[in-house]
Amino acid sequence: QINTVQSKNLPFEDIFKTLFTGVIGGVESWQVLLADYRAHADDEKYEATPGAVAAVNWLNRHGILVGLVTNRVKMAEERLLQAGFTLDQFICICSPASPELKKPHPQSLDAALAVFKVKGISPSELVLFGDHSDDYYPAFYNGLKFVAIMKGMFQRSCFLELGLLDNLIIFYLTHIETALATAGT
Repeated sequence: QINTVQSKNLPFEDIFKTLFTGVIGGVESWQVLLADYRAHADDEKYEATPGAVAAVNWLNRHGILVGLVTNRVKMAEERLLQAGFTLDQFICICSPASPELKKPHPQSLDAALAVFKVKGISPSELVLFGDHSDDYYPAFYNGLKFVAIMKGMFQRSCFLELGLLDNLIIFYLTHIETALATAGT
């Protein structure tokens, strides 16, 4: 059941709501368990996608701007730090303006696109890396190139069904320069 719920790419709180039903001591089970998780979350090691830290370092060294768009609305910065990133590596870290605008909504990228626009970078010059169709759809609707990372619960065949070319589906970010060249940047 956990894999099925994870494959839906739900916001973190909704994962708990879906998995943990019932009541504990007069309080919804998901709320009790989420509070307990958050009380211990700082102690839990959070690992980045294999090769992601090195990829962001490479992009930064080569003057390529990196932005992050996440549906996570709590602890995004903390998790980035735990995974080995520094916040100054990102030109922006954006979450949805409201729950209904989360990925896959086309407007989920608006805040990040505005930051890049100020820098003179158009959507056609951007590449979005993602591990779910919820990442692919806003990239497609906004005219961004897309590279799929086979990290999440989403299968290669699903990306192929969306029309993504096989050479734009990668397993790791260890060779980011190859992925960018393949995407046509």
